[in-house]
Amino acid sequence: MNLSALILTFHADVVSFNNNNLQRIPPLLRHVYGKQAKCLDLRFNALRSLEELKHFTALEVLIIDNNELDDNTQFVRNTRLQELSLNNNKFTDLDNLMNQLSRCYPNMQYLSLLGNPGYLKKDKDAYQHFRYYVIHKFPKLKFLDYTRVLAQERKKAKKILAFENVLGFNKNVLFNT
Repeated sequence: MNLSALILTFHADVVSFNNNNLQRIPPLLRHVYGKQAKCLDLRFNALRSLEELKHFTALEVLIIDNNELDDNTQFVRNTRLQELSLNNNKFTDLDNLMNQLSRCYPNMQYLSLLGNPGYLKKDKDAYQHFRYYVIHKFPKLKFLDYTRVLAQERKKAKKILAFENVLGFNKNVLFNT
């Protein structure tokens, strides 16, 4: 693949590879930028696989909005990753997604999931409960969907989820399954 024929921007440690209609991250991209890129912006492609991310070892920020990622997407563990934007993809199983993301990215501080089919943003009460769940899953989270995580949310998340775990909380209610 000839990268010069595609839209690619590299400045310092930021790689932007947008609007190229790619289903996979090109191996040549990892060979050239994998060890130095701290921020990878892959918006507006048609990505279905993130396998090549295992070669981006310095990655701290990943923007993969407006792609074709779905519940079958396998994320690659990266303890350096702190910011992830997954807006406007095709995720419907948010419980599975949160479990996978919390295992792969334990140091997550910024997360956005807006515009996914399974997202609860329209129902205010369900969304707030989902926020508590995500805050509980990611203890270092500072922002969810571009909204700051407040100290009182963190406290309430801890209380609510501890209480629900004792009672045998049914996540099906939260995730509409």
